[in-house]
Amino acid sequence: MARPERYKVLNHLLKKHPMDAAPKLIDIVAAETAIALFKCGADEAEEFAELHHDYFLENLIAEIDTAESDARPTRVALNSSSSDLLQGSSFEEGVSDPNSIAKKRRLLLDETADFLRNVSWEDFEACCKGILDVLGCPDAAVTRSGNDQGIDFFGILPLKGRLANQSFLPSLDANLNVWMVGQAKHYTKTKVSTPDLRELVGSVQLARAKASADGGVALKDLNMRVCDPVFYLFFTTGRISADGRKLLKQSGMVAMDGQQIAAYLADNEVGHVSGAFDSAAANAWIDGHKS
Repeated sequence: MARPERYKVLNHLLKKHPMDAAPKLIDIVAAETAIALFKCGADEAEEFAELHHDYFLENLIAEIDTAESDARPTRVALNSSSSDLLQGSSFEEGVSDPNSIAKKRRLLLDETADFLRNVSWEDFEACCKGILDVLGCPDAAVTRSGNDQGIDFFGILPLKGRLANQSFLPSLDANLNVWMVGQAKHYTKTKVSTPDLRELVGSVQLARAKASADGGVALKDLNMRVCDPVFYLFFTTGRISADGRKLLKQSGMVAMDGQQIAAYLADNEVGHVSGAFDSAAANAWIDGHKS
């Protein structure tokens, strides 16, 4: 076994490793994965894992660092006591783990992601509006389907009371608000690429200029002024291409792919009932954001 096999083992760990897996030496995990994937003997698998130890360690560290930089969920983590110990990203390191509650919620990521992949595009747009509601936008809206002028959802996020320096008396933060404007793409297999992202930028710029093909009907409540700050949001149930990720970093747009959205919903207990995921509860949450 050589380069193709080590890539397959690494890819399997990144996509399939149990998120609550207890710490185990990387070499042991790699050997066990090789046996499962290639039906090889234990001795061959152990030799393979030892030979490619540095490859697995370096790439696991790179994945964890990149995921943190991109605000993406990852299934793997290195134990705080040793970088040679691989564990699930939601494994609780003792009773005093400060992230215990958050990790329990994140364990429902896979079920949430499966649910998202199977909702309709109308429901997904309502889900995006719900995310704005969770963020704190009091009057988030979804644009009318078929005539949305390239914008699917929007809202205003008030910053009053959210800043480190705040006052209960009339003060600066009362005048600080930011628009949250976005597109929702319900993709199952298609990757989001740079044209999709550029379309959002153009749509927001046209909306700010009050230029539309429908006389302003669809976006009549999107009253962005010349100097209003705006977050450009791109939410998709699919994946984002490497070029798309580069454009996001360079442009300042904010995007979430299917895994990121599922993680956000799981973190905020959407569809959670008694610590388990309940599709009926998740559907009810979406229905509550359709109006």
